[in-house]
Amino acid sequence: MVDPQAGTVPVDNTRMRLVTIHGRDFQQYALDHSIQFIPVDDEETDRLLLQHQVFDILFDNKLIFPPITNPRTVLDCGYGAASWAVDVAENYPDCTVYGIDISPHMKPDDAPDNFYPQVSTVLNTGLLFQSFFESTSCTIYKDEKPDFDASRL
Repeated sequence: MVDPQAGTVPVDNTRMRLVTIHGRDFQQYALDHSIQFIPVDDEETDRLLLQHQVFDILFDNKLIFPPITNPRTVLDCGYGAASWAVDVAENYPDCTVYGIDISPHMKPDDAPDNFYPQVSTVLNTGLLFQSFFESTSCTIYKDEKPDFDASRL
């Protein structure tokens, strides 16, 4: 089995710095590099947990589409509060679940042993796990598609 932590390094202190804007905490690194403009505080964690509960109801507690009976390796890009990744890890204990996010601030303290959260700027540095996954991404835009800079991939 491949060591899930191979090639990882401790989180740099620059990723831990926060700035408070209008009473909300944001990751300074993400703002400085124009990566994301989403709060990383308890209020955002609560919002993401509620969103996950809504999706659970909407999708009749189905976590993976199409249904896979025995997933071996799962990647959650932008895991946020890690609700979905933790549910997958708990429901599939033989599965290795990786989570990638720009911010370590909302990482759950009581995650299952088969969940491996990583801090990475995937869009700026490339995917660290290319040998493990085939990745497909889908984004739905309500009105217009925003500007997209393919050079960032």
